[in-house]
Amino acid sequence: MPADAEYLASKELSMADIRVFPYLAAFVRWGLELEPDFPHMARYYQKMLERPSVKKTWPHDWVVAEAPAKLFTFASA
Repeated sequence: MPADAEYLASKELSMADIRVFPYLAAFVRWGLELEPDFPHMARYYQKMLERPSVKKTWPHDWVVAEAPAKLFTFASA
C-alpha cells in the first residue's frame, strides 16, 4: 500500500479494495490485531469501515455480537 494512498492501490476505491477488504475484515474479526505492526492497514481498515456501502453490508451478527474467542494467534515477524 503506497504511503500516500487512501485505499490499497490509489486514492480511489478500486477492485483491489473490494476483493481484499472482506478477507481483512474476517481476519480482524478472528483476532488479527493491526496495531502496532500494520499501521497503514489499520488506517485503511478504519477508512473502509466508514464507507456507507460497508456499513450497509456489514454482517448483522458482527454488529450485535462480540467476536468469538480468537480463532488464530498471529505472530509478528
